[in-house]
Amino acid sequence: MSKYSLFQIPPLSFYSTDLYRDMALKKKGVGFGYLFLLLALCWLVLVISVDFHVDSYLEETAPEMLSQFPAITIINGQASIEESQPYFIRDPETSENIAVIDTTGTINSLDDTEAVILLTRTHVMVEKNDIETRTFDLSEVGDIIIDRELLSVFVEATKSYLPVVIYPFALVGSYFYRIIQVLIYALIGLLFASILKTELDYPQLLRLSVVAITPGIIINTFLWVLGIDLPMSGIMFFILAMVYLFLGVKSTAGEGEEEVST
Repeated sequence: MSKYSLFQIPPLSFYSTDLYRDMALKKKGVGFGYLFLLLALCWLVLVISVDFHVDSYLEETAPEMLSQFPAITIINGQASIEESQPYFIRDPETSENIAVIDTTGTINSLDDTEAVILLTRTHVMVEKNDIETRTFDLSEVGDIIIDRELLSVFVEATKSYLPVVIYPFALVGSYFYRIIQVLIYALIGLLFASILKTELDYPQLLRLSVVAITPGIIINTFLWVLGIDLPMSGIMFFILAMVYLFLGVKSTAGEGEEEVST
């Protein structure tokens, strides 16, 4: 029987070879229950952090942003505003143009402006990143008037319901992603076990894989909270997990056969 509780696994996963040996040889199951609890806690921290920053942004910046928005009328898939155009909406903090409205045809592409959002007579274009822009046809929107009052309602709803909406979807999505990840890592673990000549079966390697990705999950959570974006982080976390998995398999060398047979 394992001598470690679920709450001891996260901190010990960073350095304890005894934990990895215990998880492989004495723990039961495949570790997916622990993985779910770990992700639930990490996403709770992230959502609280996101909610704090969003609330701060909406309280301090949103009112200035909303004050710039004209009333946009969309009828039969065509947009119009009463103000002169092109009409620019600027970031209150940097004064940079973040959105432009031009239904006259003067500006037809985001390439013609530094803004990341462009509303033309019939389309909305949004720059997702440096190489991808998404375009939405206004004919799919229906007839609507988008004014400051409507946007204010949306802002208030975002403040109230954003954490409730984000948390379950983020948790479930990341859980299935991590399951697929450890299923693949356990296959790599079979190779490590063969190299190190230790007797470990697939469920044991699944448990080791779950523990091996724990440091990366925790580190990544704190990086997100701190707003730190590491270049090539995916490769770095893969290498980190492989190091822990290899050391975890190595910790059972010479003991695996004896423990498994008891």
